[in-house]
Amino acid sequence: MTSTQLHAFVTVAQVNNFTTAALMLGISQSAVSHAIRSVEKELGVALFFRGKSEIILTEVGSNILAKAHSVLG
Repeated sequence: MTSTQLHAFVTVAQVNNFTTAALMLGISQSAVSHAIRSVEKELGVALFFRGKSEIILTEVGSNILAKAHSVLG
């Protein structure tokens, strides 16, 4: 996981929205989606449950988020 992917993951988890996270990070929504999907593929797990109008962290996503906060300081 790269630092860019880590920042994208943490931001999406904080705001529960890919588009809002992209605006906050100053990148495109597709770049955020790609970063998250790459991490999920690399780890072999889903980080978010994706619904029609919301996203929710999975249990694994919650565990990784706690560690990500430690890494980012």
